[in-house]
Amino acid sequence: MFLSFPFAQALAETPTTEILTKLTELFAVHGIYALVVFFLFYQQRRTLADAKAAAEGDRASLMKIYKGTIVATYVLIAIAIPIWVYATFIYRPKTVLWGDVANLTQMAGTPQSPGQVFVDEQVTPEQRGVSFYVNSQPDPYDPSKETVNWALVEDGQYTQVPLVFSHRFKELVPAESGVPLDPSHPSQSNLRDISQRKKFVVPLSELAGAQGYSFDYRYDPDARDPAHTIGALRLLRNGTSEGVPMEDIAQERSPRNVGVPSPILSWFVLPSVLAQGPAGHSMDAATVGRILPLLGSRDLKQQLMSEQTLSSAQTIPWDSIRTALADPKSTADHTLLVHNLANVITSWSAKGVAVPADVRLNVAKASYEVSDFKTATPLFNGLKDTDLGTDFTVYYYRGVSNLKVGNYDTASKDLAKYASKAPNPGTKAIAQRTLSVANQKARAKQ
Repeated sequence: MFLSFPFAQALAETPTTEILTKLTELFAVHGIYALVVFFLFYQQRRTLADAKAAAEGDRASLMKIYKGTIVATYVLIAIAIPIWVYATFIYRPKTVLWGDVANLTQMAGTPQSPGQVFVDEQVTPEQRGVSFYVNSQPDPYDPSKETVNWALVEDGQYTQVPLVFSHRFKELVPAESGVPLDPSHPSQSNLRDISQRKKFVVPLSELAGAQGYSFDYRYDPDARDPAHTIGALRLLRNGTSEGVPMEDIAQERSPRNVGVPSPILSWFVLPSVLAQGPAGHSMDAATVGRILPLLGSRDLKQQLMSEQTLSSAQTIPWDSIRTALADPKSTADHTLLVHNLANVITSWSAKGVAVPADVRLNVAKASYEVSDFKTATPLFNGLKDTDLGTDFTVYYYRGVSNLKVGNYDTASKDLAKYASKAPNPGTKAIAQRTLSVANQKARAKQ
């Protein structure tokens, strides 16, 4: 009766074909042990029956055989149980799954002329603890395109592996006549350096490796705006293709149960959980000094590892963070360091970690400098006026950030503050013109 309700619930909620599949899997995995036990007890019963039915002279020898059968039964059961426990709950067979993601763009360097755009796209697992190997092959017809061939060593721990798709673009943008980023240098061109991420899930199965199945994906850039927007993924299968859902990545990464088995099998297998970092720990300056520069690594896997490690920390030496932010040469790519540190700050804030105001301000200003308003705006808005320091131009930066993301009323307040105390007539005129743009958009939005 104790097991009847879960089984009944599973049968009611599971399609018939899936029930048959699960029962077949159950028998394939555990049936041999059950058959051995049934056979041994059957042999006991037969030898006992033969001993009772035998003549008086043969009965003693047959009873010895029966007792020997009992001993052999329990010896074999004692051997079989540890083997069953090991095979079911401990042993994880190694299989290698492979696939590729075709038509990715990888362009290194920095734009030197307005309108030129460099795009860099990468793929890597979201969680740590996954053995993932890549080999990139350039397209012989287009040097900017490549196919990333990957191999994943799977030990039965996961039923699905989320992969992160990273799209980064760098573009030199001419100065805007209406809304310059710097009121003191309104005619200066600006470098936009924006990183975007989404994730998609590779569904694994125990038979994928044995059948030689390859997860072949193709990336299709957005036809309307291929440089600035993440496109779509397709999974190529049996001569056809199917769309692959891509979703945003939450900054707060907590352990998730993935692929929990159905109630029919839930007593016989352990749940599959994504590999995660430690729940929380303090970090000394030396540890931060080793991990922090990886936020600015050009390798996406190292970026994610550093983010996840730092996000789980509870005590951080902030002077090490300040030093890295102040030194553009502290890592391979300072803009990536700033962008990924902003992600870490979001995770810290969500957990109640008090991030110093000057750290948030410096990250916000550095994000603003590369026109990453989506990152800069929430950091600016999380600061009080007393946190902005003595440079009154920060009000202009915060106002333009809100203007760019559509917070027109908030933008107007900060731009008005800056315009009232602009250091010279030129910057005051620019502030008033930008304020006029914000007011017009605010009225149009009403």
